[in-house]
Amino acid sequence: MSLSIRRTIVALFNGSRQAVDLVKALNEKELANNQISLITPRKRLEDMETAAEVAVPGIDALEGWLVQIDDIDIPGVGRVTAGGPFAGAIGQGDKNISDILTYYGVAASRAKVYQEEVKRGKILAVIETNNDKASETANLMEQMGGHKVTKWSKNKNKWGKRS
Repeated sequence: MSLSIRRTIVALFNGSRQAVDLVKALNEKELANNQISLITPRKRLEDMETAAEVAVPGIDALEGWLVQIDDIDIPGVGRVTAGGPFAGAIGQGDKNISDILTYYGVAASRAKVYQEEVKRGKILAVIETNNDKASETANLMEQMGGHKVTKWSKNKNKWGKRS
């Protein structure tokens, strides 16, 4: 039995409708199984609720699709609602978004860009999938409105362990 190489695809979204539709499409196409994470600034969700955008779902609408949805305070970013494996990783200790992204194989300089975008109100999607599904996943993310879509390989994490 050969092990499949895992790839991480990261993108930013402007709205929760795009992110929710992405998660549903990824599940329907079986591109990522339960390796889908979304990070949404809490302020953005509160603003949506204040504006009475009832027709626009928040990340809570994905409770059946994402594992572990939680509100988390992130150093340098503020309060976010995070769902998926990323939520578990970021909820354990004093790590910020860029720290966790580098674990997933994202270059440190790019990880800081993604963290700043979340701080500014963008929704971050982090998808881990098999190498043979990476291009299709990235294309789907772009079709659903994702920007700054990039693919990364997790070869060696910063603690020196092979992934």
